[in-house]
Amino acid sequence: MCECVLRPGTARDVRAMHRLDLLCFEPPFQFDLHAMRRFALEPGAFSVVAERGWEMAGFIVVSMWRRRRMAPLAYVVTLDVHPELRRRGLATELMREAERRAATQGAEAILLHVSAENGAGIAFYEAAGYRRMELVTDFYASGRDGWLYRKAFPISLA
Repeated sequence: MCECVLRPGTARDVRAMHRLDLLCFEPPFQFDLHAMRRFALEPGAFSVVAERGWEMAGFIVVSMWRRRRMAPLAYVVTLDVHPELRRRGLATELMREAERRAATQGAEAILLHVSAENGAGIAFYEAAGYRRMELVTDFYASGRDGWLYRKAFPISLA
C-alpha cells in the first residue's frame, strides 16, 4: 500500500503533474504542458493529487460536462501513478475519490477512454466496474484506437 495523502489539485501542481505524465506515458499518450494546464484548470474540472512526503505519487484529472436539462457527466482526462508506486492500490484510491467528488457534484456517470493496446488499463477499469461501450477509432495520436468506458453512479451516491 502506498502511504500517500490525497488532496485537491491546484494550479501550483500543473508542472509536477506534467512531469509525472511524461514519466508515465509514451509520447503518443503524453500531454504537453499547455494541454495539462488547460484540462486541469478548465472551469468545472477538478484534480486529485496523491503525495508521498513532498513528492507527487499520482494524480487524476476529471472534467465535468454540464448538460442542459440532464445530470452532468464526469470524464477522466488522465490517471497517472508513478511507475515505482504502481500495483499498491493508489490508482484505485484516486479513482474512488474522483468518483466520489463527481457524484457529489451531481454526475450520473463517469466516462473515460483507454488505449485499445493497454491491457493493464483495460483490466483495471473493468475490475473497477467500468463497462466497455464502444471502440473509437483514431482516438489517440498516431491513429491509435481507444475504448470508451462508462460507470453509472447509484442514485444513493449522487
